[in-house]
Amino acid sequence: MIARHRQELIGWNPANLVFPAHKGGYMHPGIINAILAAICEIAGITRITFHGLRHTSGTEHIESGIPIKTVSERLGHATIATTLNLYVHPDRAAHQRAADAIGIRLRGRRCEIVTKPDEAPPKKPEPSTNGNAK
Repeated sequence: MIARHRQELIGWNPANLVFPAHKGGYMHPGIINAILAAICEIAGITRITFHGLRHTSGTEHIESGIPIKTVSERLGHATIATTLNLYVHPDRAAHQRAADAIGIRLRGRRCEIVTKPDEAPPKKPEPSTNGNAK
């Protein structure tokens, strides 16, 4: 049924657009945003533009752990740098998770004092023979 319907629309929608204008061409972005604003109002949610949905999608995919290369390709970017620079908006919680992750990794390793190459490492205190610390 869908295939037959598409065949009937080929002349009307030659570009096979998902949301064609009433004459089969591209919709003006203002119309799309007006429709979306009405939907948001009816749903009682914060108003967002169609382009804002694109940013939200990219950010949510990355925060959900989808590989950056996959997100970049889905958004149609030539490089992952574009995706990272324009569509990823880390929040305070993301920074906290990053700090927590490195803290967990470091706690699993023995910490040593790092000195400059020309300095001798600090000497460890000698153990006391009488049980009292020096």
